[in-house]
Amino acid sequence: MKKLLLSISIFFAVSAAYSQSCTPGANYADSTFGAWPDTIQNFPGATENVAYSTDLNFKVPLNASDVQPNTPGTIQNFTVTNVVGLPAGLNYACNIGNCTYNGGTNGCANIYGTPTTPGTYDIQIEVSANVYVFPITIPYPYTFTGYKIVVSPSTASMTELENSLYQIYPNPANDQLTFVNHSKGKIQAVQVIHMDGRIIESTPIIDNQITFDISNYHEGIYFLKVIKENEEQTFKWIKNK
Repeated sequence: MKKLLLSISIFFAVSAAYSQSCTPGANYADSTFGAWPDTIQNFPGATENVAYSTDLNFKVPLNASDVQPNTPGTIQNFTVTNVVGLPAGLNYACNIGNCTYNGGTNGCANIYGTPTTPGTYDIQIEVSANVYVFPITIPYPYTFTGYKIVVSPSTASMTELENSLYQIYPNPANDQLTFVNHSKGKIQAVQVIHMDGRIIESTPIIDNQITFDISNYHEGIYFLKVIKENEEQTFKWIKNK
């Protein structure tokens, strides 16, 4: 069943932080099985502290041979048993309470909530199928990988350099970016974060100052996160050509 994929029909909502009712896409009903779209398109990006919702659609094949040629047996059903790796603040709910779908049918689930921590999250979708091969039913667990959700920092969480605690220069920057700590207390790490939430670099502070080589960075907006024992602050900076 390695070719059996969960399909994903995606929408992005910012107006609710609770589970949305989803309806299986009628355009998938005539398919044998498949993914709409595949993991290349993936889930839409999310934003820290902003409500998020995305629908996950899937079509269950009926015959095992639809998945693996010349394989006997009928797929009686499969159950979505877990979605692993979701960002903190997100959950999922199927349109059927037990998340179990008969062979040959399509269904959907909703991933919903308000993510609280920026980052890139690899998502694993765990499925347990029942394949009937006369005269027995064989359970077939499988984990789908390759999906992800990227949570970007919220603009509201950006802190301006309004005091003398920290210094970032130059900003905008071309080849190097220097961070200086004028505050008291130990800094655990300083992270360079891409606008899509990816952590590009993470390093402990040394002698209260560190300089990043950004010469190979693409032009655009980045963030610098300062992590202390009891607090975090994030600053926006710009990379020039």
